[in-house]
Amino acid sequence: MPTVTDAQVVLGRMDPEHFLGSDLRIDAALASAAIEEHLCPKLDMSVTDAALGIIRVINSNMALAIRANSVARGIDPREFALMPFGGAGPLHAVALANAVAAREIIVPPAPGITAAMGLLATDMQYEFTRSTLAVLTDGKPDDLDRLNQNFDDLMNQAQAALAADGVAEQQQRFRRIAECRYQGQGYELRADVPDAVISEANLQVIVDNFHAAHRADYGHSFESTPIEVNTLRVVGYAPSDRLSWPDRTNSGGDVADALLYTRPTTFDNGQ
Repeated sequence: MPTVTDAQVVLGRMDPEHFLGSDLRIDAALASAAIEEHLCPKLDMSVTDAALGIIRVINSNMALAIRANSVARGIDPREFALMPFGGAGPLHAVALANAVAAREIIVPPAPGITAAMGLLATDMQYEFTRSTLAVLTDGKPDDLDRLNQNFDDLMNQAQAALAADGVAEQQQRFRRIAECRYQGQGYELRADVPDAVISEANLQVIVDNFHAAHRADYGHSFESTPIEVNTLRVVGYAPSDRLSWPDRTNSGGDVADALLYTRPTTFDNGQ
């Protein structure tokens, strides 16, 4: 079956001779044949029109996903830039920016390895969890003791895991989280827990953090409804070095010297 890559090759937007930095060559004839064999007879279209149809369908699906994560959450895409990444992300950027009315497009350096770069720059991290059911808003001493004991156990596990990876104690960082919900809810949200013994004096901090998380996700909170915690979580991590790009200098050369080749390309309007 034809793929989006086949459509991009047929439309001249992806160079079959220089795919993966010239390490892999795409057979353009096979890409065209896949569309011609599987789509053209059914749709009564030319190979070019069928390839454009593939691109329009995938762009529509991606635009719906962008709207679901922006407009549906009250975020106006017109106030933001669209940053396409991945090996083929920038090939779709203009159509997607037009579809969601994004303000501008910013293509990062080497977009094909953006995810890999993110992995290299991600902090080393462990998460340890324990089911613990308690009503926070009651503040019963037995519940508080149980929360503190379980957090201590989870902290010890996180410290041991980081130490086993050779992370010095002064480089170890921790985040304590209570997964909470209003009584009667069927889903939980994460509320940050102070880095101290939980007591009646700071219990309200966790409650306030949960209300804030609920407002951030759903636009409202129920201040008078009891809050219960059902899972405790400790995240132990060690910060990684951040990647940085070298500064670019103006070489003063002629931009025409950068031209590698020319080839026919079909754009979204069919021209």
